Amino acid sequence: MRPILLIGKGRVGTSLSSCLRERKISFIHKRGREDFLADLPKTNLVLIAVKDDAIQEIAKTIHHSRALKPGSALAHFSGALSSKILKAKGYYAFSIHPLKSFAFPKGRCSDFQGIPFVFEGDQQTIKIAKQLIKKLGGEWVEIQGKDKILYHTAACAASNFLVTLVSMASDLIQKTGILEKNRRFKATHLFLIPLLKSAIENIEKIGIPGALTGPIERGDFSTVKKQIEALKKRAPNLLEVYKILSLKTLSIAVQKGLSQKEANLLKKLLKS
Repeated sequence: MRPILLIGKGRVGTSLSSCLRERKISFIHKRGREDFLADLPKTNLVLIAVKDDAIQEIAKTIHHSRALKPGSALAHFSGALSSKILKAKGYYAFSIHPLKSFAFPKGRCSDFQGIPFVFEGDQQTIKIAKQLIKKLGGEWVEIQGKDKILYHTAACAASNFLVTLVSMASDLIQKTGILEKNRRFKATHLFLIPLLKSAIENIEKIGIPGALTGPIERGDFSTVKKQIEALKKRAPNLLEVYKILSLKTLSIAVQKGLSQKEANLLKKLLKS
């Protein structure tokens, strides 16, 4: 069995390298572009863990190098792109996307333990993809290529937008000045961590809409009105975002049991 060729020096590539090494899987790691172009090894499987814009170009270089035997496979780890960008006559292609936020520069095998790996690609590659995902410690999920961009948008909403929301909340906390004399919280976002953790735990335990709390869920018109007035005066740049998110929150509140009468009053307020 020829060693796997892993290409990529980013956070996902580094985590993959650590895990393949820990699992004692034979592989060759090409990190940078110059390193990648030099002396490509013969292989049956190439794992491309680079930014989306570079994937297709690297695949073309691999095909032209003849490092792959006919019937071999290329795979990438993009959540947004289908495996079609890897296709070439005589070769198979697939994509697997680990549903996790990789923020640390030094990867660990534990990064993959128990997380979903979303597969898409040629049916002939399912066996090898399943074996790889199992060895990495992940869970198998399959998707159609046409649905990948919507799936990736969902992943961005869950992960990236959460960071944005915490940044927004931190900005508002800073305006209150309540942490200026409290040295326990070295950064504003740390003050919010217990609240964030409890929200995630509630979602995990009782789901959506059960986990929703707060003035919109309660139909507390006067509190929402006061929040809008406070934002107008002290953080007008966040007012429109607040209203958009509150309207989405309102629909969840209705699912949880908020009366239509209360929902209509809040909707009118938020759209005014």
